[in-house]
Amino acid sequence: MNKVLEKELRKIGWLIYPNDEALQIQLSRNHHIFIFKEGEGWIVWTTTYQDSQQPVKEKVRKVTRDIYLAIEDAHSYIEWYRKNVQHKEWKAPQIERLGESINDRARVSTGTC
Repeated sequence: MNKVLEKELRKIGWLIYPNDEALQIQLSRNHHIFIFKEGEGWIVWTTTYQDSQQPVKEKVRKVTRDIYLAIEDAHSYIEWYRKNVQHKEWKAPQIERLGESINDRARVSTGTC
């Protein structure tokens, strides 16, 4: 992961693990999104906890070789969460700051531009 992307992700609340092995963002006390590096690719994984250290619900959302596509998928989930689940007192991460750079990179990597 390049340093510019890492800096932007940190600004909007992503926790970057050592050696870029994973990224994590907390949506609420019980909801998290992880992006794990696995071999040459990335796995987007959502979890829900209920007062324990073991998740009560887990879902693999996307497996891709492109970090930008993984981030785009995670941010799509954040937007869904913001519209459908979020509690009024909680402010969702401001993903707009990454905006076009993530979307443009995703279009280039999938050949849709």
